[in-house]
Amino acid sequence: MAFGIFGKKETADLIIINADIYTQDPDLPVAQSVACKNGIIIAVGDIEDILDMQTSDTFVLDLQGKYVTPGLMDVNGSPVMDAFSECSFFLDPQMNEEEIKEALASEFSLWSQRISSKRKSAGSEEGYTPDVFFAYGYEQSIMSDKKTEEAAHMLDEITGDDPAVILAANGDGIWINSSALDLVRNAALEDEVEVLTIPYIISVLDPFDNDALKYAVNQQTFSWCQRGITGIFNSGSPEVFSEAYQSILISMLQEGLLRQRFFDSLSVATNINPRYLLSRLMHGKTLCTELGGFINFNTLKLSIENDNSKIKDDYIEKVFAEISTRGFDMIVNDHEKEYRYLGPEEDPDIFSEEATSSDMNSYIRQFTVDAAYQIGMSENFGSVEVGKKADFTVFEEDSLQKGKLPEAFMTILNGDIVYDSEEDDINEWYELMTSQQF
Repeated sequence: MAFGIFGKKETADLIIINADIYTQDPDLPVAQSVACKNGIIIAVGDIEDILDMQTSDTFVLDLQGKYVTPGLMDVNGSPVMDAFSECSFFLDPQMNEEEIKEALASEFSLWSQRISSKRKSAGSEEGYTPDVFFAYGYEQSIMSDKKTEEAAHMLDEITGDDPAVILAANGDGIWINSSALDLVRNAALEDEVEVLTIPYIISVLDPFDNDALKYAVNQQTFSWCQRGITGIFNSGSPEVFSEAYQSILISMLQEGLLRQRFFDSLSVATNINPRYLLSRLMHGKTLCTELGGFINFNTLKLSIENDNSKIKDDYIEKVFAEISTRGFDMIVNDHEKEYRYLGPEEDPDIFSEEATSSDMNSYIRQFTVDAAYQIGMSENFGSVEVGKKADFTVFEEDSLQKGKLPEAFMTILNGDIVYDSEEDDINEWYELMTSQQF
């Protein structure tokens, strides 16, 4: 029997048959076939009923006894920071001022050697646009008592005339040298910009190594496909990092190269004005409105720093009241205890510890139903049910009978095969990525 919508004859553009589908739906735990249309599941059940939806335009995927789960979702990492750590210089936030200067001087020496080689290979200094030295991770309070020009001259002693920009660990502070400051102020005069915000400074200086970042994203994407991941949640990254990362994902989406959905979030500590948080959330959501559910921004991740429970509870309630009416979810990290906040009258849903590999059904559930719930996406993801997105992970081996999840055979995103282990090669992916105008 097929579970679907049969008021009139439904037709499918994708039908999966001859599979053991672990649906994560308690009303139908295992099925043999699923039908999809326009990236949405329209029926789940027996092969005979599902094949009634076949037309000459339907792609029938015969999995010949392979195993299918809902698309796996990784919601516990910070992929943006992982990518930038591969292509940027990260300081230790615990460093004091002298340690920061020493670390920057050492890295700048290596950077200047690379830039010198690039300039020589360019053939001439004339017309050459210098790169910008970039680093991340100093403790903002170290520079809080210094005026802009004073901090700039401090950095000049290390970097000389090459533009340099250092982003604070919390993403809310920035330290630039005199050359960079001149570039930004001149641009602001031309653009008639009165307030120099961090996003504006970064947009003018453009300090990120985009080729290296693309390479890092490509490595991540391939690794996730091998693990069967179709959705990634990001937290803990500065907004300027997230926006640079998302620009690459948007280009990948436009070129048909995106292989995972991306769920970004705003990560902040307590005591920030709730209305200001809402404005930042709305800005992030606006950037994703035309991206078809492939790139999303729907979550505030709030870290509690104050032990005073009364202040903590009052603040959480105020923030939730401000953002929930606009459809945002809230995850609270309270001294290593993490939970989804559902309102003052509801008990918080504390996220369980990671399931052990000896309980594979719970382990798979953690990457499907539970993961979708944690980021407020249960209506669209997490199980193979009618009305949900057609995201699937395919294994050659029975994942429930293994001590750990095997490598994925295939991943399907929005009803399209985006990874096939028998055909895809990471080098071909990267060549295809770098051939596009990102």
